Amino acid sequence: MQIEEISRTDSNCFSDIEISLSENQNKLEGFLNRTFDLENFEAQIIEKSNAFSPKQRSILCDGLKIQYTNCSLTPSVQDSLKKLELQNTFTVTTGHQLSLMTGPLYFIVKILHVIKQAEALSIKFPAYNFVPVYWMASEDHDFEEIQSISLFNQLITWESEAKGAVGRFPLGGLSKVKEQIASFFQNHPDSDVFKALDSLDAPTYGKAFFNLIHWLFGDKGLVILDGDQKLFKESFRPLMQQEIESSFSFHAVQEMTLKLEEIGVKPQVFPREINLFYLQNNSRERIIPAQDGFKLGNNLLSKEQILKMLEENPESFSPNVILRPLFQEVLLPNLCYVGGVGELKYWLQLKRVFEVESIPFPMIQTRSSVLFIDAPSHSKMQNLGLESSDFFKDKKSIVAKYLQKHETESIDYSALYLGFENLKNQIIEKAIEIDPQLKSSSAAEIVRMEKSFIAAINNMDRAVKTKHDKALKQIDQLKEKLFPKGKLQERSLNLLQICPEGDLKNKIGMIYQAISPFSSTIKIIIETK
Repeated sequence: MQIEEISRTDSNCFSDIEISLSENQNKLEGFLNRTFDLENFEAQIIEKSNAFSPKQRSILCDGLKIQYTNCSLTPSVQDSLKKLELQNTFTVTTGHQLSLMTGPLYFIVKILHVIKQAEALSIKFPAYNFVPVYWMASEDHDFEEIQSISLFNQLITWESEAKGAVGRFPLGGLSKVKEQIASFFQNHPDSDVFKALDSLDAPTYGKAFFNLIHWLFGDKGLVILDGDQKLFKESFRPLMQQEIESSFSFHAVQEMTLKLEEIGVKPQVFPREINLFYLQNNSRERIIPAQDGFKLGNNLLSKEQILKMLEENPESFSPNVILRPLFQEVLLPNLCYVGGVGELKYWLQLKRVFEVESIPFPMIQTRSSVLFIDAPSHSKMQNLGLESSDFFKDKKSIVAKYLQKHETESIDYSALYLGFENLKNQIIEKAIEIDPQLKSSSAAEIVRMEKSFIAAINNMDRAVKTKHDKALKQIDQLKEKLFPKGKLQERSLNLLQICPEGDLKNKIGMIYQAISPFSSTIKIIIETK
């Protein structure tokens, strides 16, 4: 394996605001508590330590004990859970919805990023402990977004009639998905794939996904936290009550959104008057203010009724995208949230929400980004005389570089263009010299000549391209493989796709090795034979 890198700016894959989030947060200071910087962690530690009470830590640890009941703990996770009981232990966190078989590759990258960041912080600040956390967004209900993966050019879809929070889904229909996935690896019956599929044996998809992530990353000390638990919701109940009574988050987000728009940043999320759902096993209903109370599905309830429901069953209330980050920071002694650029854009809208509640706003950091190039693809690149960084350019530029290397003389038309330009000028000058009235007709003839000249150039271009037709097709195939539909590979490629022999842990190890948690460059992982 070899690792190369390219800056986000040179990659042409990110907007100005996304580059600022990754490389120059000073431009966004008004929307952050602290810019992301290794040297700022100590100040963040002090602030969070003063705000995170022993009671909150006790609730966290008790809730995690419940979640890890009947789970075969690895020594690394046992160590992480013990550390969380100590007042000098802090977390770095990422979060994601419950995708099918981990979904796009960037999900794996996010988790490995926080693992490596926790390790780096432990070296930098030995007086403290740092634990990587995956916030399992089990209460999301966007099932259509996560029910499919593309694997070896075949779309695999989990068909389910269940509704509501995906984490509460029963596993009906998932066995068919497991069979489809297993069929691709039948020649590798002892591979990691089958162990991963076995881990999905559970009563709900939330528990199944928990098991899968624990199996994949438990050896690296990752702690998984699912907020859909009564103990956790009870600790967040006072803030949910305040939301129902005053819509505090709506006003706070509106304030930050207007400030972002003033500097040309479009909002990523739009707050509702009440940023809570009412959650049942088969539904997730918005709580909508009405003239005489609140609408909940087809029912109209008074404020008193809603508040009584909250007091008696806090686990039935679910923070949406606006309040979920606040919920996370109430539960965790967290210092930094690591996410994709889309996620971090909406975090920029949230600073005032945290200030209103006097809860420290964590540092935010853009997750690592990777491009995986398998050995056959890399061999083709070398044969074409191209480098991995070339494929971040548009296809026309890649083809031009290839042709310049292999058809230097035939594709350099500059002398022809210069000669033709001189010929045109000489014709006009001679025509005027003979008879000024010939200028107009001569110009018309030159236009016809120019069309013929361009046609001749195009014919030569086609001849050159035909001569290199196989190579140009390979360039097309490589470009599409590395940037499917023009987007970064990690946004659609599933981990299984880069593991044709089912070696999941090995490929995870390669990505782990490539990630530098305090570098913003895109890491290019090249598999060598």
